[in-house]
Amino acid sequence: MLLEDAFVLHDRRALVGLFEARAVLATRDKIPVARDRLDVVRALSMMWGREELFLAAPEQVLQAHSTALIANPCATSVARRARDGVWRYALMRTQPTQEGAR
Repeated sequence: MLLEDAFVLHDRRALVGLFEARAVLATRDKIPVARDRLDVVRALSMMWGREELFLAAPEQVLQAHSTALIANPCATSVARRARDGVWRYALMRTQPTQEGAR
């Protein structure tokens, strides 16, 4: 839910805290694969400019120790719990939703 909130509010600072330093984000269309935290935030900002939706409605979460696979209609992600106890996204692949398809 934190990711959806940060995305909807266009809160770059909150987004930075939700991704690992070397996170990777692959989006659809023409946005290149983002290969670090700042590029991920830039890529998500490009999605704002295109008025795309991001809905955090996890349909399935599989967790093994400090790694989790999160699948929802909008994205498939891998998150890891850092030494400070905070979960951060390491990998994310976005996909269009019915509401967000154009």
